Amino acid sequence: MRRAASLGDGWYGIWQSPDQVRTAVTAINEFGRKAAFEVSVRVVTRIGPPTPDCDAETSLQGDADAILHKIQRYSDAGVDRIVIEPVSSDLDDSLRQIARFADEITPHITRTSA
Repeated sequence: MRRAASLGDGWYGIWQSPDQVRTAVTAINEFGRKAAFEVSVRVVTRIGPPTPDCDAETSLQGDADAILHKIQRYSDAGVDRIVIEPVSSDLDDSLRQIARFADEITPHITRTSA
């Protein structure tokens, strides 16, 4: 965390819960970070029924409302950018998941900074 804060221009968390991100961001802030520092997180994503192999705390799963609520939790924890990793059984399902995210989730997300 110290290296990210002092030398980097961002931090990229993989499969972290909003609470884990909040802890990381707090540590980075304590070390002092650059003004243009960006916090990103990569999360497993599935619109629809939960996937049994995925941790509900570190993924975006469920209906649009549940996913939007979790995205807000990530934002409140200090995340600037979310990278989705669709969970799917094949290419067609993966493409459907990406299209559903674009249609059902993205229009409701408001970017607050450039």
